[in-house]
Order: sequence, then C-alpha cells, then structure tokens
Amino acid sequence: MSVRKKKLILHVGTGKTGTSFIQETLAANPATLARHGILYPSTGRHEVAAGHHKFHSALASSKEWWMPEASSPESALGAMLAEISEKNPDIVIISQEALVWLPPATVHLLGVTFAEFDVKIVIDFRRQDLYVDSALNQVVKAAGHKYSFEQLWRFDGSWFVPNYFELVDKWARTFGPASIVVRPFERSQVLGANILDDLFIRVLGYTVPIRGVDSNMTTNDRLCRQCVEFQRLMNWLFAENPQVTREFSAVLSTIGLRHGWDQYSILSDDVRKRIIKATQPHNKAISDAFNYDVLGTIGLKDGLFIDPFKPSAENQYEGLSDEDAAVIVRYLKELKPELVSTIEQAPGLANLEASDRQRVERIKSLF
Repeated sequence: MSVRKKKLILHVGTGKTGTSFIQETLAANPATLARHGILYPSTGRHEVAAGHHKFHSALASSKEWWMPEASSPESALGAMLAEISEKNPDIVIISQEALVWLPPATVHLLGVTFAEFDVKIVIDFRRQDLYVDSALNQVVKAAGHKYSFEQLWRFDGSWFVPNYFELVDKWARTFGPASIVVRPFERSQVLGANILDDLFIRVLGYTVPIRGVDSNMTTNDRLCRQCVEFQRLMNWLFAENPQVTREFSAVLSTIGLRHGWDQYSILSDDVRKRIIKATQPHNKAISDAFNYDVLGTIGLKDGLFIDPFKPSAENQYEGLSDEDAAVIVRYLKELKPELVSTIEQAPGLANLEASDRQRVERIKSLF
C-alpha cells in the first residue's frame, strides 16, 4: 500500500500582493494550524519577521545586513527538512515573496530536495502596472535603492516590468504544470473572506478557520510622494548604512499620514496603459496554460486580470518643494531628532548628481 505524500505549499511570491498579511497570520497561529495538521516552519524566519526571509537569503546565497551570518542553501534546506521531520505534519507551508525570482538551478535544487512531497507552487500576481508602481515605492522605502530623480519620477516603462509567464514557466519546468497555482491579486477574484482563505481554497479545496492579524489586503504601506522623494535622497546619503535608511522610512510613514498627504502614484497613466498593453499577451498565456484549481474547475479568467484600468487622477510629480521639505524637517525634529543630527553629519555629496546635490543641500539648509 502506497504512503500518502505530505503536501508542501511553496508560496513564492510575488511581492505587493498581501504576502505580509498571509505570513503574519500563519506565524501568529501555530496551535490552530497544528490542529489541522499544518506546519508553518519557524526554520528560515527572522526573529521579527513572519516570512521565511532567512530561508530565501540562504537559497539566494546573499547575506542581509540584519543577518549575523550567512547560511548555505544546503544547510538551510537541511534545517527545514529536520523541522518537518520532527513535527511530522500533513501539510507544510513556506512563504517568502522573493523566492519567485530564484534562478532555475536553485528552483531545480528545491525540486530535488522536496521530491518526496506533493508540492504546490503558489504564485500571486498583481496587474503589472499596479505592481511596478507599488514596487518602485517599496524598493526606495525598504530596500534603499538609489534611483536618480529622472529614473524614478520619469519612469517610462522600459525596465523593471516583469514577464509573469516566464516566472511561472520556470517553476513549471521543475515541478510540472499541475503543481502551479496562480492567484490574481484582485479583490473581485478573491475566493473566501480574505486572501488567506483564497490560498487554502485554491490549493486544498477548503478553508482553515484561523484568526487574522490586524491588517488586511487593503492596507497601504507605501510612502506618499513627498516622503518617498525625501527617502530617495536619504538613500544616496546613507547607502552604506541600510539601518539608517530603514529608520527614515519608518518615521516618514508616520509623517505622511499625520500631515494628510495622500498621493502615492509614481507612474503616469500613459506609462501604466503602455505596460498593460505590452503585458497582455503574457497574462493570456498564463490563463491559457495554468487555468485549473485543485478541484479541477476553471480557476483563472481569460487574460488573468479582470479589473478595469482606473486613472490615478494624480499629475506627474515635479519634486519636493521647499514648503514640503520644511514640513518633513519639522516633523523629524519632533518625532526623531536624532535623524536630524544624522543628516547634518552626513558625509560629502560628491557622489551625487548636481541636481540631487542641490536638493540635499536645500534640505540641510532648513536645519
């Protein structure tokens, strides 16, 4: 008699699709999950993060600033298998939004490592124009990327637009098309009460009663335009000290909300329309090739996304005015005065383009 395989749900991304809500909810409910035979491993997770970020960093052979030491892919996979063996669940869920970008060789390594499991690869997609707009904001806010003003605010759609079909196909070549579960990140297409219900329904065919965390898929964690521009300039100043850039992003989120700034879009509507048109063939290929859920019924709409284009109603951003910069500086002095001193003592600006150097010097003059 054959032994039923354990089910492994590899929730690999993409980002900006409510992954934090899913990870935080799973991490907060280990006992409930265990009663349903589900393990959300503690292995590969950072102490203050719910996602399997250390697991991803090991597989990607990268060492983040917050990691005391790097881990090899083999040791990370070995530790993950050890916890699964010890807990002996029926279902394992691993979730990290950057796993989707792993190179084919590493995806193949995952396939070999988890060959004894019934694996489902869950990939969430946000419509490309919305994804790019939100992702640009996030990589400035959280990753400290050093885009020039023109690169960021005059983005023309010629780079940083993912081909979703290529991402799915990479995983399908290792795990097989039947193992792929694609989920469009659109409220109108969510099955169940929330996006975690949707994951369980599409992969298992049923929901798991679980207490949600105090956030949801509509939470807007982006910086407003004024604050993301201020953060962009700080990234140039503190590129070698990511901890400092993280401190700025945290307080800037508070400043934007407190002052009532509510414009977030980086992309112009013309660019968004061009991205939608250019990516429609990739999206249709996904809905044609990976169009069935666990129950064997049609799971994706033709073209993948169904929500209509909505104009942003925001004019192209022209930069941080002296008035807006003064507002941010005033709040910084009130909320985080040590960051004011950090800016004042920042190193020279020789590595900055002339226009950005002038912007930083204007901000410093406000102190």
